[in-house]
Amino acid sequence: MTPSLAIGFSAPANGRVVSIDQDVILTTAHATAAAAGVAFLSTNPAATIANVVTTPADSADESIIAVMQTGASYDIQIPISAGSQIFVCAGAKMQVVLYFQLIT
Repeated sequence: MTPSLAIGFSAPANGRVVSIDQDVILTTAHATAAAAGVAFLSTNPAATIANVVTTPADSADESIIAVMQTGASYDIQIPISAGSQIFVCAGAKMQVVLYFQLIT
């Protein structure tokens, strides 16, 4: 696992998978784009921009790690075990950068 990972989106997309190959702490996430947009991180591969951000249902979703507006960095600080997957969704053309600290 590298200390940072950039996931590019050429258009809105759901469920881009990031496989975690060793124990890490997800320390920070940052979304950047030329125009305003929203991205989110989830542990649920079925989560989409539509059902989380645009038209959410009246329910609780415990799979969401973070919802991000472009241009801001988000301090997350959560441990993630080797073998886990994070799903990254973007509501616009953007780049989402994840920063990790290895757990030794």
